[in-house]
Amino acid sequence: MTIKGAMQEIPNPYYSLVVPRNLIKTIKDALQAHGKLNKRVGIKELLDHDQVSCLAGNLYDMRDRNYLVPTTVPIRTETGDIGLELAVRKRSDLISLIGMQEHAACISLVVDPQHSASNPWSKNKQPFHTSGTNDEGDHSRLDLTGTTLIPARSHTRICLSNPLAQAIQEWLLQLAQDGIHPGIGSTTTFDDLTRPQAAYMIYPPMLLLPPSTFSNWPSAFLQDVLPSHLPSLYNLLCQKFKVTHIALNAPISANILTAGPTRQSEIHERKETGIQARESPKESNDTSETVKYLSPNILRSPNGLTPLFGDFGPVLHSNDIPKPPEFSSAFWCTARQNNIFQTWTPRYTMFSRGNISEKARILKLHSLTEKALKSKPEETSVVDLYAGIGYFAFCYVKKGVGKVLCWEINGWSVEGLRRGAKCNKWAVRVVNDREFDSKQDSGEERLLVFQEGNENAVKRVSALRGLVPPIRHVSCGLLPSSQESWGIAVQVLDAAGGWIHAHENIAKEDLAKRREEIVKTFSGLVNKHYGQKSKEQMRVECEHLERVKTYAPGVVHCVLDIAITPVGAL
Repeated sequence: MTIKGAMQEIPNPYYSLVVPRNLIKTIKDALQAHGKLNKRVGIKELLDHDQVSCLAGNLYDMRDRNYLVPTTVPIRTETGDIGLELAVRKRSDLISLIGMQEHAACISLVVDPQHSASNPWSKNKQPFHTSGTNDEGDHSRLDLTGTTLIPARSHTRICLSNPLAQAIQEWLLQLAQDGIHPGIGSTTTFDDLTRPQAAYMIYPPMLLLPPSTFSNWPSAFLQDVLPSHLPSLYNLLCQKFKVTHIALNAPISANILTAGPTRQSEIHERKETGIQARESPKESNDTSETVKYLSPNILRSPNGLTPLFGDFGPVLHSNDIPKPPEFSSAFWCTARQNNIFQTWTPRYTMFSRGNISEKARILKLHSLTEKALKSKPEETSVVDLYAGIGYFAFCYVKKGVGKVLCWEINGWSVEGLRRGAKCNKWAVRVVNDREFDSKQDSGEERLLVFQEGNENAVKRVSALRGLVPPIRHVSCGLLPSSQESWGIAVQVLDAAGGWIHAHENIAKEDLAKRREEIVKTFSGLVNKHYGQKSKEQMRVECEHLERVKTYAPGVVHCVLDIAITPVGAL
C-alpha cells in the first residue's frame, strides 16, 4: 500500500500532537485558548508499544516521557485532500496559531489510533520508515519532504531530522573525516552525542541551547577535543539556524551573588558544563578586593545563562544602573507570541516563555469586554505593577485598552519594554528620574512606564485621576507571591470597581484553602481602603483561578481574578 493510499483509508480522524511531559500544560492551554483542543479524547502517555504515525515534525526519544495531546484539526480537508505535504503545512499553521513557535522542535504531528479504529498504521506490523521504498521499489522516488514516519517498536528513536541533532552529527562526521576521533567508541556514545535536543529555542538572532546539551558527552571529549573545535561547531550552528549568537540556557536563580564596588576586570563568567567561556583578563595593577554576598534576585537576572558565541555585551554588576551607552552596546533579541513582539537582552533580562497561556487568556478576558466594563475598552486604563518587558502590559494594549500604566525597577526591562512597544508600533513614554508632571505624562501614549518601585504607584495614580481613563484592571505579576502589591492594587483601582489579577505560587493540595485566604485578605484591604461601610459598598470575590503552569513539583503558578465591585452593580 502506498502512503497516499493508506491516508485515504482513514475515515476522518483528528491529528494529535506528541509533546514532552514538561510542555503538556503549556500546549494544552494554548490549544484550548484557540479552540483547537479535542476535549472528547483524553491526554495519554505515549508508550513504547503504541503505534502512531508521525506525519510532520521530529522523531522523539522513547527514553523520555512523551504524551499525546488531541486536537480538533481533521486530517481531511473540506475538499478531501490528504497528504504529507498538507500535514507539514497543517503542523506549521497550528503551531503558529497557538503561538508555540519556540517549542516547534519538540512538537510532532501524529495520527493516533485512538481517534480511529480503522487507522491503517495501527494494523501494519511494519510501519513506514523514511528509509523504505515506494510501491515501485524505488528508494529515490519516495519524497517525504523532510517528514518522518515513526517506527512502532524502537527503544531509541534517534531524530536525525531534528536540526540541532543533524547539525551536531554533521560536525562529528567532519571531525572524523579530518582524522579526529573524539573517543566515540560505541554506537551508544555516538547516539548520546546526536540524540534530539528538543528543548532548544531560537530567539532571533540567538540560538538558545538547553542546559543538558553537553551533559551526555564524554569528559575526555569535552576536555581534549571540544575546546579547540568549538568555533567550527558554532559556525555550523549559526549557518544552519541562521543566527549570529549562541548561548546555553539555565534556570533563573532565586538568589544572586552580589559584589560590592570593584573593577570591571574582576568579573568573570562562570560555567558548570565543562566548556570554558571567555573571561575578562585581570589587569596587573588591579589589586582591589571584592566582597560578595547572596541577595534575593529581585530583578530576575539570568545570571546562569552562558554566552557561547557572539558578543552579548559587557559584563556588568547586577546592581549597575544601565545608561544609554550600555543599551547601545548590548545584544537584543526579539520574540513574537500571540502576534505580539517582545524585546529583551538575554545577558541582563529574563524572558518568561511559560506565561504564553496567560497572555492568550488576557486577550480573551470577558472582563475586558464592553459588556463587563460598561464602557469601551479604549475608555479604560490598566495598571501593571510588575511590568517587566511588557509580558502582560502588551496584551492589554493589544486587547484595545486605552492606557496601560506600568511600574518596573529594572532599567534593562524598561528599555526592552520601550523597544518592544516600538516594534508593535505603540506609542510609549518612560518616566524615570525627572520630576513627575501629571499633565505632561498623560498624553496620547498607549503605555506610560514609571522606572521606579511600585510603592509610588498610589501617589502617581492620584495625580493622574481624571487625566487618564478609569483604572479597571490591575496586574500583580510577581512570583512566588505578589502579596506585597495587593494593598497598592486596591488603592489604584477605580471607585467603579474592577479586577485585580494576583499571581501566586500555590501547593496543589492547598488551592481551595489558599483561594479562600486570598479573598479574605483582599476583603480586609478593601475594608481598610473604603472604611467601615465598605462591606455595604463593595463586594469582593474570586471569579476565577487560572492554573498557568507547574512552577515546581507540587507547586502551581496561579492567577486569581479578584473582582471588586460596588454592591448592587450588575
